[in-house]
Amino acid sequence: MALDLAAAKRRIRQLETELAVSRRVNEVFLEQGLPPKGSTR
Repeated sequence: MALDLAAAKRRIRQLETELAVSRRVNEVFLEQGLPPKGSTR
């Protein structure tokens, strides 16, 4: 049980880091006036 909890906490930290990076990338795109995703339509 303790190992599962430690693994879950590690995964949460990893996901929080990925989310922070994604948000920062989005901010950079917005600052440059570029849409975050390219349109294919």
